[in-house]
Amino acid sequence: MSQKKKVASTSATKSTSTVFPAAKKPVASIQPQKTLLQTLIPYLWIMGVCFVCYAQSLWFQFSGLDDSFFLVVYAQYFADIKNFTRGFKESGVLDYYRPLLFGSLIFDYQFTKTDPFFYHVTNILYHLISCFALYKLLVKLKFDSIYALLTTLIYTAHPMWTMAVAWIPGRNDPMITMLVIGSFNYLINFMQRGGFINIFLHWLLFTMALYTKETSALFPFICIAYFFLLVDWKANFQKIMITGTGWGIIGLIWFAIRAEALELANKNGTRFTSIIYGDSWLKNIQDWPEYIGKFSFPLNLANFPKFSVFSTVVGCVVLVVWVVLFVLAKKRNNNLVIFWLVWMLLFFGPSTIFIFADFGRYDYLEHRFHTPAITLVVLMNELIRSFFAVGNREQLKKYFVWGLSGWVVIYIVYTIMHSWNFKDAEAFWKKAIEGAPNSSQVFRGMGKVYYDSGDLAKAEISFMRAVDLNVQEVNTISDLGKAYEAKNDLVSAERCYRRTLKVDSLQPVFLTDMARIYEKKRDLDNAEVWYMKAINRDPNFWQAKFGMGVLAYQKGRPADAEKFWLDVVRINPAYNDTYINLAVLYYYVGQYQKSIEYLDQLKAKGVDVEKLNPGLVNSLKQYRK
Repeated sequence: MSQKKKVASTSATKSTSTVFPAAKKPVASIQPQKTLLQTLIPYLWIMGVCFVCYAQSLWFQFSGLDDSFFLVVYAQYFADIKNFTRGFKESGVLDYYRPLLFGSLIFDYQFTKTDPFFYHVTNILYHLISCFALYKLLVKLKFDSIYALLTTLIYTAHPMWTMAVAWIPGRNDPMITMLVIGSFNYLINFMQRGGFINIFLHWLLFTMALYTKETSALFPFICIAYFFLLVDWKANFQKIMITGTGWGIIGLIWFAIRAEALELANKNGTRFTSIIYGDSWLKNIQDWPEYIGKFSFPLNLANFPKFSVFSTVVGCVVLVVWVVLFVLAKKRNNNLVIFWLVWMLLFFGPSTIFIFADFGRYDYLEHRFHTPAITLVVLMNELIRSFFAVGNREQLKKYFVWGLSGWVVIYIVYTIMHSWNFKDAEAFWKKAIEGAPNSSQVFRGMGKVYYDSGDLAKAEISFMRAVDLNVQEVNTISDLGKAYEAKNDLVSAERCYRRTLKVDSLQPVFLTDMARIYEKKRDLDNAEVWYMKAINRDPNFWQAKFGMGVLAYQKGRPADAEKFWLDVVRINPAYNDTYINLAVLYYYVGQYQKSIEYLDQLKAKGVDVEKLNPGLVNSLKQYRK
């Protein structure tokens, strides 16, 4: 009798660890041990599906949207491994304070330079590890292992993530998913069984997430919701306080380092993306149904998506269906549902409250939903669990398994087909034009592809089409001017540059464009006037200072050239042309040791100076000590 009472008392005691839905059947007292192979099988399935979906992307080229800008135009920055650590204290050439994101590109550059292959390898790895972490999370949430695997495979193969995997800059969101899901898994471990290694890895991955993307700063608030909704917080109060103390220290350090880096970047003239808030959340309210609709039925995917009535309607219908299903689900875990809705709100909500001033629109790219979509995968599993918790429905299980398996196969085929839209810049922008035929940005992107490939006639046509769609888009007008300039049509180029100045007469880029036109006309005095206008407007605009240095050298003023070029080295130490110019200048004024010093600095950065200027290298050999 006393023994029975003891058992009853134990089962009635509230768990002091994570509160998850109870298993349907009692757990057997002795569980057979899984072999290593049995443990690895789900991960092998995930790996296989991921590889089948994205193996072809390994041989894709740059898209011409951000990737070639960073990795080709600013190759010198990524070539310098020292910038990996330097990126934590200064922004460098980049728009955001995301040192680990750009550190990953610096790491890749060491292996593959400007060949996209290794960048694609790591993109696939980030997505794959995210999917591993998702499966582990679903198992921790006590979902049926077969449904946990199948829904993870749906997520792995989802065509919506093509932009996150096949497009190199899209790696930001798989990296965040990988880090925050991993961190959350270790937090669950810590709440359930303690252990320094669990809390340490939770803090470490959270720290890495902060230095990858700013929205990770909201992750502790998500964890607080977890404490109140899914954990007996009173019984685990000490663990919660330890966890929160770690967040506070990590957050304060990150905030201080970030503030100092952004201040330094601002002093150095780094241009940050201009963002507009205000009523932007109203303009972006379509984000919610569109993203949820695309995740549920990815029928309208695009490389450069725009809001569409079709996607919005589909999304609204899907939202209604989700709500109805959860209302009808009698055995649902309400706290679990609320928690994962908080996850989506805090990871997705911040990106819907602003628009980019440069575009006048939200940067509505599909990879941004990679982390918030975890909510939908979890809720899918919760719906399946609640369905089988009512009555005797086990005989239907095989139909669910076959249905979800078919879903995975369809997504694999769709993803493979969609990924070919990312195979190179021309394919990327053609698909972008197809998805947004009235966007000036996509025609500008296509024009840049033609410009970079030397097809100036097609570049001119694309830029003119972009200008027709948005006559106030001064950057596109400037691009059109550069196309004319490359064709040596200086009259048309000047006309475009003067047109940009009518819209924005203080923009250093446009002032420098005018200086370059006068320089090519050999009107060096007027060229100097325009260069100095740009420099006076922005003393840290290094392009104008570099041009002014070249002009001063041409006009026989080596002291002025030295001053401007030394400023360029200070502002943008990654720009290698300045070093070779200084080496040449010092050689001709007889300062041979300084010339050697700047050549050696280039060598230390991995530049083949003998190939770059063999005559100078040979001339300096006799002066080396």
